[in-house]
Amino acid sequence: MTDNFKNKEASSLSIFIRLSKLFKPHSKLIILGLFLSVITILANVTLMSLSGWFLASMAVAGIANVTMDYYSPAAGIRVLAIARAFGRYFERLVNHSATLHILSDLRHWFYKKIEPLAPAILQKYHSGDVFSRIKSDIDTLENVYVRIIVPIITTFITSALFVFFMYLYDVKLAIIEAFALITAGFIIPLTLLTLSRKTGKELILLSSQLRQYTMDSIQGLGELLIYGASNKQAEKINKLSHKLSKAQYKMAFYNGLAQASLTIITGLTIVLVITISTPIIRSGEMPAVNIAMLVLFSLASFEAVMNMPEAFQLLPETIAAGRRIFEMTDSKPSIVEPNNPSPTIANFDIAFENVSFSYTKGNKNVLKNLSFTLKEGERLALVGKSGVGKSTVINLLTRFYDYNKGEITIGSNSIKAFQSDDLRQYISVASQQNQLFNNTIRENLLLAKPDANDNELDKVCKITQIYDFIKTLPDGYDTWSGELGYKFSGGQKKRLTIARALLKPSKILILDEPGEGLDRETEKEMLKAIFEYKKSTSILIITHSGIKGIEHLKII
Repeated sequence: MTDNFKNKEASSLSIFIRLSKLFKPHSKLIILGLFLSVITILANVTLMSLSGWFLASMAVAGIANVTMDYYSPAAGIRVLAIARAFGRYFERLVNHSATLHILSDLRHWFYKKIEPLAPAILQKYHSGDVFSRIKSDIDTLENVYVRIIVPIITTFITSALFVFFMYLYDVKLAIIEAFALITAGFIIPLTLLTLSRKTGKELILLSSQLRQYTMDSIQGLGELLIYGASNKQAEKINKLSHKLSKAQYKMAFYNGLAQASLTIITGLTIVLVITISTPIIRSGEMPAVNIAMLVLFSLASFEAVMNMPEAFQLLPETIAAGRRIFEMTDSKPSIVEPNNPSPTIANFDIAFENVSFSYTKGNKNVLKNLSFTLKEGERLALVGKSGVGKSTVINLLTRFYDYNKGEITIGSNSIKAFQSDDLRQYISVASQQNQLFNNTIRENLLLAKPDANDNELDKVCKITQIYDFIKTLPDGYDTWSGELGYKFSGGQKKRLTIARALLKPSKILILDEPGEGLDRETEKEMLKAIFEYKKSTSILIITHSGIKGIEHLKII
């Protein structure tokens, strides 16, 4: 975690400014949206005011039995009505378009930021928490533009114009208008912000916790049922749901209080406008028909500030989401990329020279002074019991982590001299986790080689002895694997992930527990076929026991 987020020292203003800077690529669309918002409010307020003046003037003219030009104001009303309708439509269209573009860019930006953090930094976070930040926190940030920035800026601009308009008639009317708009647009929302700040943070935290518990419960539902713990887990979810409901109720209460206060302020403003205008009219300084215009003007002008309570109410929740996002994106990757281009490789000899490594500073080394050599085209089995750091070798060789001591070289070049992406082009890994994505078998395999044809897919699947099973499926390679490959057994997933590793045209092949989930005979036949298929490839096998056909054995 970076210094800015060690103890929530980053101010709300700094978080808000950082979020606003992310919108810069869409500045033209944002400016257009703000312009249309201002125009729409001005058109609506002017329409109400002109309509009030026109109706009052027509009434007075009728009583006095005189004629007046009603064509011009009637035409003006029609133009303003059309302008308001079109303005509102295009304002919503532009602002929502800008919001959707912003959200799309934010998700892409967030993914690009956290990609270098995998897996070393991301494993410190709960998977549900990471998903919550990608989905819910990013979605919450849509409030920044359309529900916070737009209302605040339009409020400032239109309120200044409305106060100036009132000033043209009387300074006291301008003071009342200014006081009413400031109270409705800032004092009430700021009070709401103070009251709801804690609740807004609780909403973000409780929502995240509820998602985490729910995700855990769904993924581990089988185990919960087996051990009779489902009711206990349901109670935890129920308690979190009640806490979330209470927080939402509080926020709704504050919002209702703000709306009620706004209604009271609106009524008082109308009374004061009438009270102050009456003496002015009696003195003959202002036509009597103008009182209808001023009353409707002051009433309509509250449209400028009507969204401010919601903006201030959403601010704590939005800032909390922004803080959580920046907390993750500001994390430093576990490895440091070199400044220079990757070196040219003369051969693919791998050497570990007295390598030591611990996942956390100060803790016991997982690997200590490990040394071995794997010549290009040879096979080596790393053998050892669980917990001795066999899989850690993979993480170090693929530069997901940097070793603390010693040296790892490929072709006599330190792997720290390689750009990570360049280094990983040479390496293919079938990990112990058997990661399959929620897609078809074909798409899961093509991750290793996007342009592979069916003949290549058939070849690697036959080698891993999964081909016959795939052909029994109605959709063959186009069969959906389901989330984490849940439709397949452990052995089938293992063979699919090994087939994917074989498909990649790499110089180094790493197999982590290739026989896991397979019977001895299947494992033996599969490995024999792999060794034949990858004759010139360096093969490193991580296993608990020795394997036939391996030239070298290293016990750790």
